[in-house]
Amino acid sequence: MLILNGMAVLIIRLMFVILSYLILSRFNWSFFFVKEDANYARFMLYMLSIALGYLVGSFFIEIIEVVQNIIMSQLL
Repeated sequence: MLILNGMAVLIIRLMFVILSYLILSRFNWSFFFVKEDANYARFMLYMLSIALGYLVGSFFIEIIEVVQNIIMSQLL
């Protein structure tokens, strides 16, 4: 059961990182960076995607755990 829980956490966080990358890549980053900093802008996009995806994924996982605890407390 612990392995399945760990795999679910990994999949959820990876899914939110990819989703945040897809959303943030639609944003016009050239407004903030000059043409010479294209590699820096791409690096910032990757880091922001990872940070935002991890944050949202952790929140989502915490909500799932709270709901599981509420359900389990009602059954006992």
